[in-house]
Amino acid sequence: MIQRDSLSNSVSYRLPGMLITLAMFILAGRSALADYIILNDNGRKVEGIVLPYTDEDKTISIQTTTSKLTFQLSEIKSVEKHEEYYTFMRIGQQYHREGNLDKAGEYLKRAFELNPNDQDVQDALKLYERTLDAEARKQQKMTNQQIDDTIDEIVKLTEKAQFEEALKRYTALAELDPDEVRKIEFRDVLVQIYYQWGLKCIDHVDSAGAMKRLEQAREINPNFKPALDKLIKLYEGDPSKVDEVLKYYTEMLKLNPGDDKIRLKIANASMVKKDWDQAIEHYKVLFLKNKLNNPDIENNLRTAFENSHQEKSNSFDFEGAKQTYEDFAKVFPDIDRTPIFNYEYLLRRQELSDDNIKGHLELAQWCMDNGLDDKAQRHFFHVLRFDKNNEAASKALLHYATLDMQDARNVYQKGNYAGAINLCDEVIEKYSTTLPSIVQAATDLQEEARIKLTAKLKDQAQQAESYYASGEQNFSQAMSFFQQLNDTRYTETSVKIYNPRTEAIRYFKRAKRDYQTAARLDNTLNIKYSISDKIKDCDRYIDRLDSGALPLPPKNRNR
Repeated sequence: MIQRDSLSNSVSYRLPGMLITLAMFILAGRSALADYIILNDNGRKVEGIVLPYTDEDKTISIQTTTSKLTFQLSEIKSVEKHEEYYTFMRIGQQYHREGNLDKAGEYLKRAFELNPNDQDVQDALKLYERTLDAEARKQQKMTNQQIDDTIDEIVKLTEKAQFEEALKRYTALAELDPDEVRKIEFRDVLVQIYYQWGLKCIDHVDSAGAMKRLEQAREINPNFKPALDKLIKLYEGDPSKVDEVLKYYTEMLKLNPGDDKIRLKIANASMVKKDWDQAIEHYKVLFLKNKLNNPDIENNLRTAFENSHQEKSNSFDFEGAKQTYEDFAKVFPDIDRTPIFNYEYLLRRQELSDDNIKGHLELAQWCMDNGLDDKAQRHFFHVLRFDKNNEAASKALLHYATLDMQDARNVYQKGNYAGAINLCDEVIEKYSTTLPSIVQAATDLQEEARIKLTAKLKDQAQQAESYYASGEQNFSQAMSFFQQLNDTRYTETSVKIYNPRTEAIRYFKRAKRDYQTAARLDNTLNIKYSISDKIKDCDRYIDRLDSGALPLPPKNRNR
């Protein structure tokens, strides 16, 4: 039978020899206390949450804060249940006593939601909140002391220039949940780490490192003037401030035209701003006067010239690009002069329509005279497409074809039969529609080379190795010409005799053809020698060297 006790919020279930099913079930997943199982041994109470059971069960289980207990029906005198809000309050109080404030708050707040007018619930919640406040004050005091100790440690590490370790300690500091006042203090600590790090880089003449660290200090506190002052002295190179720096030093130079140090600051700032022509103007004065004895001036002047003519070329200002490069060559006579002829070629080409056969013939002859052989052949072929009997174009192409065949014969005579076969392929492909006699000669030589190669190398794998070796030889020769572009002094006369840019392109193309043939004959060589990467290298060098591949200006593109 069911018997209510004196508490209005509880119900007792007596078990006189048989189990009675509870009218109020507790969900198995809820960790709760405040139900009771009263045992037969002197009325001992076990407080917890009674887990659901059925009439057929022989036991009843109760979940306490520490474990799950199971009792036989014979051990149980009665089971006492409470209303839900009261259960939550008791659970919260139990967790409060155990020091688990997170759980205590969870259950006491739930009890208050269910019955906000119950005085016991109100008192339990207030007591919990007072404990929570006391714990927070205690924790904040401990945190503040920990913050002070950590900051002292960071300062000492920074003074010892142990910046990496100081940053690690700062990471730990930032996890201590500071208040707003402390956050400002934290910011200043981090600023000082990067600022002092930047100063140490300056001491070690590491301008790039100093720039990086001082910028990091400014990112944290943009108003930190010491870092800005050091940055301006190191570099006038940040787009966010270079205009101000440039304006300041330009005004100073007007007042002191002979001050080379100020002029250098303007030149450096112009480089950062990518105003290449202004940088050239000032670096050139300093370089020609050579008063500052600064090796960076020459390097920066060369870089400014290179960037200026390339930028103008990319925007189809070929006249400006040519003038800049001519000025470049006057200041540095050692540079490759081929780009001057390339820009002149582009200026001539952009005014030339496709049907102007006389113009193409004249331009081809001009290219031939100035070492632009690939471009010359391109225009001679163009003339023959419109006038297949043009004597001048045929004679010029015969000249080039004869040289190509001589190259093939020379390679053949040296025993490089694989290379000779590919050179003959090149000749046959190039002159197939214009010079049948040359094509026949190339075909005959190619057949002889194949016979020799087959006799010399019995299997296909050996032939593939031979083609690969020929490719390596051609690539090496191409790199030799490529290096000459930077290492050898040229005059206009020497350019007319042979052009290292053209020769480099020629040999890179030959190397590419050899590599492709080797890979076709034996695809295992691609893995063995990374042939596909070598072919990509050839393409990159060819694209870089062949300025004739630049597109025509839009106004002439349909001519």
